[in-house]
Parts: sequence; structure tokens; C-alpha cells
Amino acid sequence: MMELSILFALVAVLACALAARQHIRISRYLLDLEVSAAKRRALLADLESANARLREGEAESLRVATLANRMSAELELMEQALVAESGRVDHLRRGLLVAHAKIGTLSDTCRILEANRVRLKTIVDGQNAELDHWLEERSAMVKELWMLRLAVQRRGAKPAGARRGQERGRLSTAALRLIK
Repeated sequence: MMELSILFALVAVLACALAARQHIRISRYLLDLEVSAAKRRALLADLESANARLREGEAESLRVATLANRMSAELELMEQALVAESGRVDHLRRGLLVAHAKIGTLSDTCRILEANRVRLKTIVDGQNAELDHWLEERSAMVKELWMLRLAVQRRGAKPAGARRGQERGRLSTAALRLIK
């Protein structure tokens, strides 16, 4: 009996050892399952995060495509405006060339007018000198005429054979012309 109880004890120890070994294997397996589940959860979280980023990327891609389309349309409008502006610039350049030609013509005309002005000024200065001389002569004649008139008024009478407008005394020819 003792042998039997030792045998049972050995069987029990072996059974316990086997059970402990099985328990360790099961614990390891459960631990591996938990680690795998944790990894799976982490992978699912990463996958969910990647899906969210993918959706954000798709939305951003859609925004970029919309922006690219809008910019393309704006670029086409700018190109059309540039072509129109280029036409205006060409028109302005032609106008500028015409204006430069007119400026050249006006410049030539101004030079001619300036030369004419100088000639006319010379002529006018000469005529002014002649006029000044004539005015001095006229002033002298008028003075002489007034002196004669005063002399005639003082004497009060005309000579017997004098015609109308001829006073006594000697008058210069220019004074006689002024009287008539």
C-alpha cells in the first residue's frame, strides 16, 4: 500500500507537473493571444488612422484638383487678357511712333517759327526804331505847330494874301502837311 500511495503520489505529482506544464503552455498561449490581440488592436488603430488619413488625403486631393481647375481657368482668362493687352500695347506702340513723328514735325515747325520770330523781331525792332524816329519828328512838328498857333493867336491876324490854314511865319513842309 505504501507503494501504491507512493505510486499515486507520483502519479499525482506527475499529473500536477503535467497540469502545471499544460497550465504554463496555456498561459503562454493566452499571453501570446493577448499580445496578438493587442497587436491586432494596434494594427486596427493604425489601419483606422491610415483610413482617416486616406480620407483626408482624398478630400485634400479633391480640394487641390478643384483649386487646380480654378487656377487653370484663371490662367486661361489671364492668357486671354494678356493677348488683349498685347494688342493694346501694339496699338499704343503704333500711336507712340505716330506721336514721335508728329513731335518731330512739330519740333521742325517750332524751329522754323523761332527763326521767323527772330526775323520778325529784327524787322519789328527796325520798324520800332523808324517809328520812334517818326514820332520824334512828329512830336517836333506838333511842338512847332503849337508854337506857331500860339504865335498866330498872339498876333491875332492873318496876312492879307494867306489862304486858309496858312499862318504867318515859316512852316516846315511836314508841319504844313499836318495842318492840312
